[in-house]
Amino acid sequence: MLLSVVSILVPIVLLLALGAWLRRIGFLDEAFASRLLRLVFYTALPCKLVESISRAQSLGGVGAATLALCGVTAAACLVAAGVASLGGIKRDSIPSFCQTSVRGNAAYVGIPVLALATEGTALEGDAMRVAALTLAFYSVFCNVGAVLLLAPCRSANDAAGTTRSNACAAARIPAILREIAANPLIVGSLAGLGLLAIRKSCGVAMPEQIAKTLSILGAMATPGALLSLGASLTPEKLRASLRPAALAVAVKLALCPLLGAAACAALALPPAHRLVVLAFLACPCSTASYIMDKAMGGDAQLSGSAVVLSTALCAIPAAIVMAAELSRGM
Repeated sequence: MLLSVVSILVPIVLLLALGAWLRRIGFLDEAFASRLLRLVFYTALPCKLVESISRAQSLGGVGAATLALCGVTAAACLVAAGVASLGGIKRDSIPSFCQTSVRGNAAYVGIPVLALATEGTALEGDAMRVAALTLAFYSVFCNVGAVLLLAPCRSANDAAGTTRSNACAAARIPAILREIAANPLIVGSLAGLGLLAIRKSCGVAMPEQIAKTLSILGAMATPGALLSLGASLTPEKLRASLRPAALAVAVKLALCPLLGAAACAALALPPAHRLVVLAFLACPCSTASYIMDKAMGGDAQLSGSAVVLSTALCAIPAAIVMAAELSRGM
C-alpha cells in the first residue's frame, strides 16, 4: 500500500522539481509563472470542474458522506484558526493558513489512492461511484469556503491607501458576495452541477465536442499549477515559511483524518462511504489552495510551502488510513 501511494505522489514531486529547475536555468521566471497560474485559475481549472462534475453518474446516495466531509472540513478550519492564533501566525496569513490546512488534493491524489486501495475488492465499484459524486459537491463547498476566507484579503489589498480598521465588516459584505458570484472555480463547480442535473433529469448531455474541448483545457490545470509552484518557491521562501507550513500540514494530515474517523462513526457510514471520506481527508494540501491564494491576495508562500511539505510527508499516513479501513471493511 505504501509503495502504491508513493507511486501516485512521484509525478507531483517531479513536476514541482521540473518547475524549480526551469527557473534555475532561466527558462521560467516568476512573472511567467504568475501568468501561467492565472491561466490555470481563470481557464483550465474551471474547465476541469465543469467537465468532471457534469459526467458524474448520479445525483443521490452520498448525502451522509458529503455531510461528513463538509462538517469535518468546517470543524478543522475552526481548529486551524485557533492553532494559527496560538502558534503566532501573522493575522493577515490566517485565512490562507485555514484554507490550506483543510483542503486536500482529492481529485489527483485521493481518487487514485482510493482506486488502488479498492482494486479487486468488493468495495471497488461502490467506492469509486461515491467518490466521484461526493467530490462534485465537496468541490463547491471548498471553493465557496475559500472565497469567504480570502475575499477580505483581496478587499484589503484593493483598498489602496486605506487602513484595515477603516474597512468595516459590513462594508466588505457586497465585495465578498461579488467574489463568490464571479469566482471562476465556483462558477465552474456550479455549472458542472447544473449540467449534471440537466443530464439526469432531461436526458440532455453536453455535446461530445465541447466535452472533449473542456477535457483538453482542463488537463493542463495540474501540470500548469505544479510547474508554476515549483518555479515560484525558492529554498529561501520555503525556509521562511517552514514553521507555519508545518503547522498547516499537521492539521491536514493528522487532525483531519482523526476528525473524519469520528464523524464516520457518529454517522454510521457504510464501509465504501467511510473509505471515501477518509481517503479525501488524508490527502496532502491541495494545489488549488495555492492557486486561490495567489489569485486573491492571500499568503501564497505559506500555502505553496504546505503543498510541497505535505506531498513529501503524506504517503505513510495515507497508507495507514487506507490499510486500516480496508481491514475493517472486509
